[in-house]
Amino acid sequence: MVSLLAVPRRDTGVPLPSSPPLLSDPESVRFRWRFGHRVHTGSVFRPRPKTTYSILLAQAPRLDLDLYHYHQLAPGLAPHPHALAAYRAGVISWEDFARRYWSELSAFPSLRTRARRQIATILTLYMSATLLGMELPQVPGEETSIRCVRRLVHAWLVGETPLEVSCA
Repeated sequence: MVSLLAVPRRDTGVPLPSSPPLLSDPESVRFRWRFGHRVHTGSVFRPRPKTTYSILLAQAPRLDLDLYHYHQLAPGLAPHPHALAAYRAGVISWEDFARRYWSELSAFPSLRTRARRQIATILTLYMSATLLGMELPQVPGEETSIRCVRRLVHAWLVGETPLEVSCA
């Protein structure tokens, strides 16, 4: 069994729009070109096709989620619980949270390389991979309408820079 760290895009399978600037290093370009269209984001509360490998970004499994199917828990890519709690409580803004989390992810380039390799392996067995979170979009299937960790991780994996980070 492959131990995947993460993956994203949208419940409907339609890719998210790119958010400039894009990383131009050869590894990012190659991964984005080969796999970017097969990596999606979605909510654990929405159904997904059986042909997608579902990864829940969370520090610990939610026992109340037994009704919802996901293949793997990926605590290695989940944000620190205190930072997430501070954002949810309104202590820090979404932009501050996103910048901090982006810095955490970017501090370990080998983590991105390892996650990309694991996703590439999973995509040899599944049509797509979906990074899951707990948040529900305001409009079903419209991932760009919410502020969520899974969109940040998706951008990090495919070599995009989210607007909330690039506007810093």
